[in-house]
Amino acid sequence: MQQLKKHQGVIFDCDGTLVLTEHIYTKAYQIILKEHGISLEEKEIKERYSGQSLFTSIEKIEEEFKITDPDFIEKFDKICFQEKKKGLIPTIGTITATQNLIDKQIAFAIASNAPQDVIKENLVILPHIQLSQELIVSACDHNRFKPDQFIFDLATSKLNIHPRDLIIVEDSSSGVKAAIKTQSTPIIFLNGNNEHMKDAFPQIKKIEDMQEIESFLI
Repeated sequence: MQQLKKHQGVIFDCDGTLVLTEHIYTKAYQIILKEHGISLEEKEIKERYSGQSLFTSIEKIEEEFKITDPDFIEKFDKICFQEKKKGLIPTIGTITATQNLIDKQIAFAIASNAPQDVIKENLVILPHIQLSQELIVSACDHNRFKPDQFIFDLATSKLNIHPRDLIIVEDSSSGVKAAIKTQSTPIIFLNGNNEHMKDAFPQIKKIEDMQEIESFLI
């Protein structure tokens, strides 16, 4: 049996990878679209808009459904804020896995399409993760969103680890497409809300418990 390559560090996506948030974003899309007479099932919304920037999703919605809502972002943020007040949940195994990384001094970073304030808002439920500002990379700060690989390359440079020695953990199609463009090893995290990813990218390892990443690390 071929042994797994042992890597030296990790780059995580945030939403849906470290913290379960997709159900919140899906609800926000459904509420706003319903105002315009558009009904989409939860699965359909996840398949269309999961993992990409809100700006990209709005552009797709405007083009496909021929609607314009100048208050879309404000409404979206308000709905998400109210839903998050009900409580966020970390993904399976994430608390233990990330604490083990810290204990073993294995470097990791976060690279997300979300704005910095949203990333930090979501990480409140993982208070043991205390990364420096440079290791939390937001595509919004650079206007370079996944599936562009830019923020993975930037996070890699901040970690100062060769890309071949990193794994990238993602839960969305756009994130995986970005990871594939790097020299790092992508891993798909199945979080219970991204069923459409189970059969996607058959060549890529999939995990359902974040503690499984330890088998890839030194």
